[in-house]
Amino acid sequence: MFVEECVAVKYFTCRTPVNLFQSPHVELQELFGENDAADASTKSLAETTNKQEGSHFISKFQSSMMLARFCVGSGLFSIPAAFRYSGIWVGIFWIFINGLLMAYGMNKLAKLSYEISRRTGASTVYYGDIGEECAKVIFKEKCGNFGRILINVVIALACFALVCTQMIYIAEIWKQGFEQLGIQEMDISSWILIVYCCLFPLFQIRRPDILATCSLLANILTLIGTITIFVYIFSANIFQTYRQNWRQEDEVQWTKLPLTIGITFYAYQLVAPLIVTMRNVMQEPNKIPFVINIVMACVTVLYGLLGATGYAACFPQCKDSILLNVPGSRYHSIVKILLGLASSVGSVLGMFVCFNVVEPILKTLLPENRFLVASITTRIFVVTFAAGITAAVPELGNVMSLAGTLTNPTLSLILPAIGHIALFYKTCSRISLAKDIALLFCGLLILVIGVYTSLYYIFYDLAYVVPNP
Repeated sequence: MFVEECVAVKYFTCRTPVNLFQSPHVELQELFGENDAADASTKSLAETTNKQEGSHFISKFQSSMMLARFCVGSGLFSIPAAFRYSGIWVGIFWIFINGLLMAYGMNKLAKLSYEISRRTGASTVYYGDIGEECAKVIFKEKCGNFGRILINVVIALACFALVCTQMIYIAEIWKQGFEQLGIQEMDISSWILIVYCCLFPLFQIRRPDILATCSLLANILTLIGTITIFVYIFSANIFQTYRQNWRQEDEVQWTKLPLTIGITFYAYQLVAPLIVTMRNVMQEPNKIPFVINIVMACVTVLYGLLGATGYAACFPQCKDSILLNVPGSRYHSIVKILLGLASSVGSVLGMFVCFNVVEPILKTLLPENRFLVASITTRIFVVTFAAGITAAVPELGNVMSLAGTLTNPTLSLILPAIGHIALFYKTCSRISLAKDIALLFCGLLILVIGVYTSLYYIFYDLAYVVPNP
């Protein structure tokens, strides 16, 4: 239910694509109708930031559930694998540092959204609008479109990376689940082909109500899977195992530590653009910092708990997803298969974000009678290309790390810091400016080191690189 509002707002309005460069008022007309758009655009900022009425607006609870859903998915079950390189205590420490950085960056992003709304007078602001206004301030007025395009390209790249990792994730847990049920064994590339065949028709879905219903079912399956994992963990005598192996379990592999950072960042994939969109449809937009802080605190605790206990339970054979360590009983095998189905819904939602960036460009370049054919062809090409990339690099942990460090620090740390400096440079205090610079430095450091390390081990696994870094 709580994904329905997100789907209906902007990202998944593919039946009437939104031009990348159009004004906020035109976007409102396409989303809510001409009369509602006129009313919304004439409201004062105080009215729109304190209380918004309407059937399409969501409460604080619904906003919290929406944000939590994007943080709890396939990335959650890979957190224990991240502890392979950091050890338990360093891993827990990084999880909390990561949570603080994400919460701080998301609050900066929400503040930027308010400021853009104040400067432009628009009651609805999206991440592309933030990029456009910041580009105008940093460069020249005519460079605004460059900022919007850059943001949309990064978001599309994040969506594509999400789909690639989801394909590997689904293929691996389906492979193990069906084999444990006695199905004939096949290699991972064959299972990726099966996942591709299953996702291929789903990527042609354009109705958000169908996706919302599927998302509700996916949430229920994810809850069942999470409970199953914790039952498995606490039935594995983890505390006794830790007392026996604490020296090995706390060992830090410093050369692979960036993989831990990348995997944990991957778990927050696409949270940044969601924050900006969610602010537009909240009944009380000024409460979004409260929602961010509460959800991030709860998710950080969940990540730390599952990461530490899950790693202790499956040590020393902790796989890329803890689901792969769960015993092969019939019940557990069925749960793995169902979680694969739930993740397929996440892949479809992620690709819809990507298509919502690409298809408006096609709309402006092609005549209307050719747009549908071009749209279907683009969808076929994108999902086929994603499957090809996935089959070429079937190593879940390294691909997750690459996806996490390539897109999430950019959207959640680097761009919010740059935007805050650009828009508030003349009015912010030295302490606030120092915080922005520190956030920018952390984002750049994570981006460079994480991408390098992830690519190195991807090529190492493909036997293209032999020496140690």
